[in-house]
Amino acid sequence: MIVMFTLVPLLGIPLQYGGYFESLQGAFRRYVYTNNRFYLLVSLMSAFIGVLVNMGVVPLVHQISMASNKSSNKKLLSLAISRGFTTCSIWAPTTPAIALIVQLTGAKWSLFFPYGILFGMIAGLIGYTMVMLEGRRVENSYTTVVDTAATTEKLKPVAEINLRKVIELSVFSIALISLIGIVSLITGISAVIVVSIASLVSPVIWLASIRRLPVLLREFKGDYFNERLPRLKNEIVLFVGAGLFATSISYSHLGNYVPHILNLIVGSNALSLSVVIIFGSLILSVLGVHPIITVTILGGTVNTTAYGVTPTYMALILAISWSMGISISPSGGRANIMT
Repeated sequence: MIVMFTLVPLLGIPLQYGGYFESLQGAFRRYVYTNNRFYLLVSLMSAFIGVLVNMGVVPLVHQISMASNKSSNKKLLSLAISRGFTTCSIWAPTTPAIALIVQLTGAKWSLFFPYGILFGMIAGLIGYTMVMLEGRRVENSYTTVVDTAATTEKLKPVAEINLRKVIELSVFSIALISLIGIVSLITGISAVIVVSIASLVSPVIWLASIRRLPVLLREFKGDYFNERLPRLKNEIVLFVGAGLFATSISYSHLGNYVPHILNLIVGSNALSLSVVIIFGSLILSVLGVHPIITVTILGGTVNTTAYGVTPTYMALILAISWSMGISISPSGGRANIMT
């Protein structure tokens, strides 16, 4: 997993230097002139880009969204980015949480993926519906009074939409996810290993195909070592600690108490187990307990066969708990970045 953490940031190099930002900013300038459209496009972009760059999605999408005057509404912008990234953190194999959950539960990502992306789409739809209902209930609730001259000065001219670049970005991103799933399914290799290999190989193929391969070498020697890797130190320490924590629980008597307590609360009912895990994780997250602690304990101690569920089902429940908990936890890195 540490290897995966260090290699995944390489996927952000083609995204950042492939000439895609200008086209995406052009889409904002031309088509986004309502709050609903702004929220929808920002959340979709956060989900899409988040698969490639994880938490780096916040500054990138924020930079792109500046092309729209709706970006002056900080509440709407933060909601769209946070909820959008939440949808991909439920299923994307390039996110550390899913890598950890798959390892803990023993689930196969290729079997987990269809259900994960379905729940990700449901989460995105619920978020969009909430924005629409709030907009209807309180007219102009997101409207902000902004000085016209200042806004004009802030929104610098951007290039027109390059449809070829938008299609190019979509093709490479979809091909990457599809390749990970197919290789993992056919070979039986862990998704964590496949993601690590893809993160190393894909940027080379991507930039070579658009004739910008020298950029990869330049950024690998410069920004990747000087900026991207140092920013990962907290995340690496966090997940290494989680791994040690899970191992210590499995070798201690503490691991026997968690399933016992769950049995007293839910018996052998799978639905009750799901409700207790999700809502229990949310309550602990609000109280400041990082979701990685809850996920590590449950994923490392609960025997899925005792409740008549598969490892895939357990992985899905933990992924939902993680994505919701990290959005509201004051100890989560996402909250710190958003502020």
